Amino acid sequence: MKQEGTEDYETRLLYDQHVLTDNDIHVLSSIYAIKWIYPGAMTPMSSRVRLTCVYSDLSTAISVHGGSIEKWRDGGWTLIDEFCDDREDFSTPEDARDRLLNYTQSFLLGVPLKKIAKNYNPTDNPAGTPKRKTSTMVGPKIRLVDFDGNRVKKPTNDKKDDTDPDNYSKKTDQDDPDFDWV
Repeated sequence: MKQEGTEDYETRLLYDQHVLTDNDIHVLSSIYAIKWIYPGAMTPMSSRVRLTCVYSDLSTAISVHGGSIEKWRDGGWTLIDEFCDDREDFSTPEDARDRLLNYTQSFLLGVPLKKIAKNYNPTDNPAGTPKRKTSTMVGPKIRLVDFDGNRVKKPTNDKKDDTDPDNYSKKTDQDDPDFDWV
């Protein structure tokens, strides 16, 4: 049984390159041929994708420092996405490369990553990694001045500010983005 988003998506590893830098940092670059069909389309699309993973080799796992996903176009390589997620540990560079390949499929087909990679959980936090604090910084309050000599009234606290994320009003159906095309 195929997972959603995999019926019309094929990949083939063409080749990969590996280098070890002077600082014991590894770089793995892999070139894939990919073919996919958008939902509702009649003809397949094809392209070349380059996945790059920068990592350090630990004794039992690897520590990914970053990565990139690029797609070949007539003008050269175009960046699709950068990998900067530290919520997941990888055993091998190939595991990290497979995750980048999942990201590519998710991006090109518009299918959530969780439906492509069943083991992906964006709320996971690797053991021993401190959870990041979210910023509680609130933007500056702005006072408007009318240059005709009359001051504009300051907003009062009893009226909810539209810039405060806790006070967003519900939007009408007209304002909601239509994601049917994704």
